[in-house]
Amino acid sequence: MIRLIASDIDGTLLPHGQREISDEMFSLIQRLHDAGIRFVPASGRQYPSMRRLFAPVAELLTYVCENGSLVMEGSEPLFQSVIDRQTGLALIADIEAQPGLEVLLNCRQSCYISPRDASYVHHIRDVLCNHTHTVNEFTQVEEPFLKISAWCTGGVTPALVDYFKNRWGETMNVAVAGEKWIDITLSDKGAALAQITQKHGIKPEEIMAFGDNFNDITMLQYAQHSYAMATADPVVLAHAAHQCNRVEDVITLLLK
Repeated sequence: MIRLIASDIDGTLLPHGQREISDEMFSLIQRLHDAGIRFVPASGRQYPSMRRLFAPVAELLTYVCENGSLVMEGSEPLFQSVIDRQTGLALIADIEAQPGLEVLLNCRQSCYISPRDASYVHHIRDVLCNHTHTVNEFTQVEEPFLKISAWCTGGVTPALVDYFKNRWGETMNVAVAGEKWIDITLSDKGAALAQITQKHGIKPEEIMAFGDNFNDITMLQYAQHSYAMATADPVVLAHAAHQCNRVEDVITLLLK
């Protein structure tokens, strides 16, 4: 029996180029709720952005935000993993020192940028619809640091991933989260899912999970019924029990 379904958003619930959750998905989430099955969006996105995206069913959900650094049940925090401030500022300085990279500093209710590229500002504010503040220096930010990301203007490369893993991978989780994103956190989606399931007494065999990228691997490993999108990298596919083309099709079959 499935008691919880967790799904990545970008590239999974939202195919590339799509910005809005489908009405079909909202209907399925309501049906899952009525059947006693918890639905958990799990994303690198910030909490306010995720609530806006799921507005018609926002109060029914548990949210894994910031790649697992924040878990929200409705409007209440269940779990939060904070990066030490001095460590975070050192990481930010490292990202800023690399050509072609932008920093995204994520806190619970806001994210912070100090942009060099106008296309980056457009993506954060208009595509992701993040609650965003612009700062001259990240030392101005007083909120606890949850996630620090590198936006790679020319796209993520293996050399960049290796660089950040070699520098920061022993103490933090470094994960590719999209074509242009490298996310660095103390937690991950699998650890966040474990927090939720421990609270509610849900076993791995009662969990279904969907993902498409490297930052979804720990979540796919944690859930016994795991699905990678058919378009995912072969490395991601290898960590999932199944493949699918649409999340909606799998959930519809489950509800039948």
